[in-house]
Amino acid sequence: MKPKLKFVTKLFAAIDGYAEIKAWNEQQALTLSHVARDTIKPIIEQHNGVWMHEKNGEIFANFKLPEDAVNCAVAIQQELRDNSDVKLRIGIHTGDIKSGIGTGDIVASKIAGSASLSGICISGKVYASIQNTSDITAEYLEDVKPAGVEHPVSVYSLTVPGLPEPAAAATVNSKANNEKTKPSIAVLPFRDMSADKDQDYFCEGISEEIINALTHIEDLKVIARTSAFAFKGKQEDIREIGKKLDVENLLEGSIRKAGNRLRITAQLVKVADGSHLWSDAYNRELEDVFAIQEEISLAIVEALKVKLLNNEKVVIEKQPTEKVEAYNLYLLCRHHYNMGKWEIGLEYCKQAIEIDQNYAQAYAGIAEGYARLENFEEARAAAKRALQIDSNLAEGYTISAWLKLYYDWDFVKAEREFKKAIALNTGYSLAHQFYAKYLRLMGRFTDSINEIKIAKELDPLPLGHYAEAIAIYLLMGNYDEAQEQYCNSVELDPNNFYTNYHFARLYCKLGEFEKSISVYKKLQQIYGYKDSIESRLGYVFGLSGKTDEAQRILQELLKRPKDESVLSIHIALIYLGLGETDKAFEWLEKAYLARDINLLFIKVAPEYENIRSDPRYTVLLKKIGLYN
Repeated sequence: MKPKLKFVTKLFAAIDGYAEIKAWNEQQALTLSHVARDTIKPIIEQHNGVWMHEKNGEIFANFKLPEDAVNCAVAIQQELRDNSDVKLRIGIHTGDIKSGIGTGDIVASKIAGSASLSGICISGKVYASIQNTSDITAEYLEDVKPAGVEHPVSVYSLTVPGLPEPAAAATVNSKANNEKTKPSIAVLPFRDMSADKDQDYFCEGISEEIINALTHIEDLKVIARTSAFAFKGKQEDIREIGKKLDVENLLEGSIRKAGNRLRITAQLVKVADGSHLWSDAYNRELEDVFAIQEEISLAIVEALKVKLLNNEKVVIEKQPTEKVEAYNLYLLCRHHYNMGKWEIGLEYCKQAIEIDQNYAQAYAGIAEGYARLENFEEARAAAKRALQIDSNLAEGYTISAWLKLYYDWDFVKAEREFKKAIALNTGYSLAHQFYAKYLRLMGRFTDSINEIKIAKELDPLPLGHYAEAIAIYLLMGNYDEAQEQYCNSVELDPNNFYTNYHFARLYCKLGEFEKSISVYKKLQQIYGYKDSIESRLGYVFGLSGKTDEAQRILQELLKRPKDESVLSIHIALIYLGLGETDKAFEWLEKAYLARDINLLFIKVAPEYENIRSDPRYTVLLKKIGLYN
C-alpha cells in the first residue's frame, strides 16, 4: 500500500518595486520590509499559517489548508488596501512536501508574477481545492512554466469583493488575443542566383530593407534580421522555422543580378501548410530596386489583409536615396557590419555619402561604425547629421540615444531619444534592447524586463537578449527566473560569453563561489584571458577568502605596461572583493576621470552593495549624475 502523500500550501508575496527601491535607497527598502512584516506576519498566524522567511522584499509562508492560505491572502490585501507605500502581488500553490526543496516556493513566486498590483493568483491545484468551498471566485488566466518543474502550471486570478478588479486577467488575455489575431512574418534572406554568386551582400540587403519597411506597420509582427537570417543556407522545413520564430508566414525569394539587370522572385508562404499566399517575379533595371521593394512590401500587406495607416504607407514608399550606387555601397556597409567588420563597413558608408550627401541612413551607419570603434566625437557628429536630414529616422535616434547614455552621460536626453526611436518604429528590436539596458542602469528593473521581452519577441534567437534578461533578473533578486533564462540560452549556445558571464555573477551573488569561479575559468579557456574575466575572478577569489589568488591577479594587472593599461574599474573590483574599500574608491575615482562607461553600472550592480552606505559612494553617484 502506497503511503499517503502529504501536501503543503505555499503563499508567496512580493513587494512591488522593491528591487528598484533597494538599488537607490537601502534604508527605505528596509523600512518597507519592516512595515510588511509587522502587518503580514500576524495575519498569517491568525489564519493558521507559518511565517517561513522574508528576503529582498519577498515573503514566504506555509499553510496546511489551501483555503486558509487564500483567506489569508485576501485579508492581507484588504489590510494593505489603503497603504500607498506597500503594494503586494501574491501567489499561492499546493504541492507535495517531497516534490523537492523549494519547488513549491518557486511555483508560488512564478504564479505571483502573473498577478496584478494588489492582486492574488492561485495555481490550478489550489483552485480545485477551493472552488466548491469558498465564496471567492477565480478566472483562468494563463499557463506558466516555472524553472525545474516538468509540466506547465495553470494560473487563476481571484476576484475579491472590496479589492481592485484583477486587471492582469484582462491584460494578459487581451495581449494573448491580440497576438493571435495579429499577422506575423519573417523575411528570410533572398538566395543569390547570380552567375558568379558574388551578390550575397545585395540579396541580404534587399531582404533587410523589406524587413525595415514592414517593421513600421503596427498591426504586423515582423521578426528582426538577426533571427530571420539564422536559417541562411540551412535546409530546414518551413514549419520548423515558423515554430522557432513563432510566426505564421515566411517570405522567401531569390535575386539574379547581371550588370544593371535584376530578376527578383518572391513568395509569401503560409507556415501551417506550406501553401503560397502570394508570389511574383520582377524583371527590371537596377534603378527600379526601390520600386520593387515597395511593391513586395505592399503585396505582403494586401495578402495578409493588414490595415495600413497613411503614415505607414508613406514610410514604405519612401526612397532613402536617389543614387543607386550609394545604396549599393550602403548595403555593402551593412553586410560587413553584420559580420563585425566595423572598419571595412564604415569605409563603404563614407563612400556612400560622397555620392549622396543627403543620405540619412548612411550617416546613421557612419555613426554606428564610429561608436563601435569608440570614436565618439565622430559618431555624435554623424548621428546629428542623420537626424538633420531625416527627423523621423528611428536608427538615428537610437544611436544618438546610445551616445548620450554612454558618452555624454546625459540620461534624461538619452531616454527621450530612446522613446522617440520606439515611437517612430515600434518593431525596431535594437531600440527596445538598448532601452532595456538604459532602464537597467537607472534601476528601473520592471520596465527594463518588459522592454527586453519585447525585443525577444521581435528577435527571439540572439543570445544578447537572454544575457540582458539574466542580468535584469539578477538585479531584481529573481534568481530562479535568471537561472531559467540561462537554461533556455544553453539550448541555443552553451558557450556564449555574455550569458555565462552573467550566470557566473549569479553564482557569486548566491555565495556559490566555486561554481562562479568554474564558469569564469570556462570562459577563459574559450575566449582567452580578458581583463573583464580576470578582474571578476579576482573579485570572487577575494570574497571567498582566497586572498593569495586575488592578490596574484591584482599584481599581474597592475604590472601591465602603460600601452597595455587595464581599465581602472577592473582594479577597483578586485579591491572590493578583498575588502580594501579605500583602494577601491581610489580606482573608482580614476575610472570616473577616464569616463569609463562600465562605471555606469555602479548604481545597480550587486558587486557594489557593500560600499553603498559609504558617503564617498553617494558623492560619486552625484558626480556621474545617477544619484536620482
